[in-house]
Amino acid sequence: MNSNKTGVSFVLPGDYGKYLFDLFSGIHPERFSWYIEDKEVLSYNSYNEEIDTELFKRGIYSGIEFSEIISQNSCYIVLARIFAVPNGLAFNPEDIKTYNDYLSSNCELAFLCADGFVDFYSKDMNIIETVADTCRLTLKNEYSFITDQSDSRTSFLV
Repeated sequence: MNSNKTGVSFVLPGDYGKYLFDLFSGIHPERFSWYIEDKEVLSYNSYNEEIDTELFKRGIYSGIEFSEIISQNSCYIVLARIFAVPNGLAFNPEDIKTYNDYLSSNCELAFLCADGFVDFYSKDMNIIETVADTCRLTLKNEYSFITDQSDSRTSFLV
């Protein structure tokens, strides 16, 4: 395992699916508080076959709430900044504008998506490997590891 891996880069399929559930269920989302910003995540209600305007109605969720939402709804992610912070720690997503801001914060992982292109960062190497495995096995999608050397992102804004 390469110790300078900082994340995973991949493209989501261009349709509705339970992609957030697929990506986050293997990392035990209940351990975190979830902060959602710059969001345009459309949800599809299969019960009444209607598209809802937004999957996330507010900006902060407990891990249990977040898990319930992503497990029960298919979604189409146009734009999203999603941050996970260990329960009980202070965090302000507006403070995260660069990779260094992220590194010095209490945030453990960042999901940055624009038009289906995702950069997923984690401070935990096991989470990075889990997300890469999910891309390969569940999403059947190509991915690349983000490393200190390969990261071209200059901002954590989407």
